Amino acid sequence: MSKHRSIEASKHRSIEADDNFEFQVLPWPDYFGKAPKASATGRHICAAPLRVRDDLELNESIRGALGRERAGERLRSTLIGGRALVGRFLVALRGYPSMLFAHLAARDLASRS
Repeated sequence: MSKHRSIEASKHRSIEADDNFEFQVLPWPDYFGKAPKASATGRHICAAPLRVRDDLELNESIRGALGRERAGERLRSTLIGGRALVGRFLVALRGYPSMLFAHLAARDLASRS
């Protein structure tokens, strides 16, 4: 195994071992379902929804849905999709006080994108 592949495998194991990260498999089948090695049950994964109702700082740190920006809808109590993944990264960073700068930088980046 090359050094690059070993580092990548190590990163994946670290994320999988962190309790702040939770993923779910979405059952979207492959588009060409009859092709060799196609999956009928899907292989798409995404971050599991993240409840943020009681974490106002986190909820306000992540750019909201379009309805919030354009129509002033209230903050949602659960983040989904990419917002859930960003939220899970920010929660994980809280466990590393020496990475406060990285947390603040990530929060700033998330609020701008």
